[in-house]
Amino acid sequence: MAAGRWPARRAHHRDARRLPARQPGADRRPRPARARTRARTAFLRALPVGALNPGTAVFHLAFLPQFVDPAAGAVPLQLTVLGLLFMVLATAVDVRWALLGGSSRRLLPGLRMRVLDRITGTVLGALAVLTLRSSRAAG
Repeated sequence: MAAGRWPARRAHHRDARRLPARQPGADRRPRPARARTRARTAFLRALPVGALNPGTAVFHLAFLPQFVDPAAGAVPLQLTVLGLLFMVLATAVDVRWALLGGSSRRLLPGLRMRVLDRITGTVLGALAVLTLRSSRAAG
């Protein structure tokens, strides 16, 4: 049974040697129109998911009314303005995170995902220990 796998491995290695070498600036090449279209399609598919998220509605219903002054005018208009302002600010923050992630990929090309996973796991583990300690101290 193991002998049957060897020809496939040899064929795989033989084909891998024929592949062109990856260019050092391959990540900086302009994306083709098809990739841009895929990104736009992904964004347009995600937009209604984010807008119809019940968590977003619960947040707005719980958080925004405390900033509404009924004496200042139409309450629905105030809620609409506050909701739109929140969406603009949240979009700006999310865009900054996306740009930071993209630039860190270019700045740290040699950093492997395994190292990032270990760092993230360590940080989350430390936060879990701190949360357990604080909940035991409070209880």
